[in-house]
Amino acid sequence: MNNAYEHWILEVKNHIAYLTLNRANKKNRLDETTLKELAIITEKLNDEVDVWVVIIQAVGDCFKPIKLV
Repeated sequence: MNNAYEHWILEVKNHIAYLTLNRANKKNRLDETTLKELAIITEKLNDEVDVWVVIIQAVGDCFKPIKLV
């Protein structure tokens, strides 16, 4: 799977795709390139039968996870 994206890091391990927004220097701001790449990545992941789950995360402190109780 192609992992040469400008704003995203994509890793697949054990049927889980980890999609990491890598724009901490821009406060993880979404722009046209970010959204275009996201569309390409999600289309590819949708066709990937070995990926069962996608976890979206980001580097830096401007994208905080939600704790589920």
